[in-house]
Amino acid sequence: TQPRVKEGSSTILFYNPHPYDITGVFACEVGLPKQNWTTEFMYPAAEMNGIRIPTQAEKECSNFNLDWRKKVVVQATLKAGAMNRMDVFFHPVEKRPVYQEIQSQPEFIFDNGRMRVIIDTTTGLLKEYSVDKKVYLAKGSFQLAAYDDTYNSWGIHAEESHVRRDFGLLLPQEGSDFCGLTDWVIAPVRIIEDGAVRTTVEAVFGMHNSKAYLRYQLPKTGTDFEVELGVFNQEKNQFLKLMLLTPSAENDFTGQIMFGREPLKHGEETVSQKWVMLHEKASGGAVAVLNKGTYGASYAEGELGITLLRSAGYAASDSVMGKALREEQWAPRMEQGERYYQFKITAGREEELGKYLDRMAQAYNEEPYGFAYCPPGYGNEEIPHNENGFIRIDNPRVILSAMKQSEDRNGYILRLYESMGTDTTATISLLNNRIQEKIAFQAFEIKTYFLSVETEKLTETTLIELD
Repeated sequence: TQPRVKEGSSTILFYNPHPYDITGVFACEVGLPKQNWTTEFMYPAAEMNGIRIPTQAEKECSNFNLDWRKKVVVQATLKAGAMNRMDVFFHPVEKRPVYQEIQSQPEFIFDNGRMRVIIDTTTGLLKEYSVDKKVYLAKGSFQLAAYDDTYNSWGIHAEESHVRRDFGLLLPQEGSDFCGLTDWVIAPVRIIEDGAVRTTVEAVFGMHNSKAYLRYQLPKTGTDFEVELGVFNQEKNQFLKLMLLTPSAENDFTGQIMFGREPLKHGEETVSQKWVMLHEKASGGAVAVLNKGTYGASYAEGELGITLLRSAGYAASDSVMGKALREEQWAPRMEQGERYYQFKITAGREEELGKYLDRMAQAYNEEPYGFAYCPPGYGNEEIPHNENGFIRIDNPRVILSAMKQSEDRNGYILRLYESMGTDTTATISLLNNRIQEKIAFQAFEIKTYFLSVETEKLTETTLIELD
């Protein structure tokens, strides 16, 4: 039973469904215990188990101009397979925070001790991303580039395009208009959030009839950062890529596939799942891009292009009647209008980064769920504290891809796989360590187990769950 909500606070519960602890930045919106009808701004401070954790306020999703709804952002470690409670208290400050102006400087430098990010304020693009003094991304990264494409929806008879147009930083007046501001003009590159958890820099871009915003979310601890991208596409017969540049042109190109990973071809469009990685053999360093549903990418000579969208015709193809899209009327196109993307950039030694990539990508795509809840504290049943959670796996290379109720037996099905392509072992701990099983995996091996509720035993079964 959760204790009753504390006086003057709001409660957030974060559920981590994964068999491992997750340390990172987490956000959730809550309501103030009471609406604030003063001109002061109520700033949050969160606690876990009575211990203060790094917290900051950010712009909430709504635009109701009353200090009531709060987006609370924290840096925390969420326990595996458990509900993680945070008590959020609020104290008044004079006004909503404002942040330093950076447009007058040629570059903005962010350094948290291990990670260094430099943003060129004249272009809005990344100038450097380095970890432990090694540079992994170079000047000009995160350029939005549009390439000539065909109107054919299936790309039939289309040759690889090399005709490219780049989005450029908007002028202050253009950027302000794009942001919907009518009473004043703002800089096209600016800090929009800053606090104990992270700094967010936003830049706005345009090309022809299209616009875009890009946000660099830079945490105060750690070595990876996130990018949020919003594209408002009005182009025709174009495909759009987000370009990242590496210091070296000599890199291995690898991507995640179902239950594994594989080398990807250079110089052509490729398909992968939750991540792609560039490995510089000479130094042993690697940089990876994690995505949330963006599967296309290409790489050639130090330039990685993440494919975002195509604006071909809708169900358009030539036939014996001639070319398509020749009717004298408006015709629908693919992927027009608003599109939103999220990416996480991480880097380090390839032998270490490779171990954790599938786990990181899983947690990024299946992120812990946070929700505001005020426990009434009515429950009487004493539930013992479960320090180890329902399930834990001690090897980051072994991924729990599914856990579900059995179709025809009283128990659960667990599906696991080895993610890196080498033999390994992992210890699976279940039911607060009442079950501990050491399991051997061959390279990329998939294993399925049945957990009996009645006997509390773990037994291997087939992929289709039949003995």
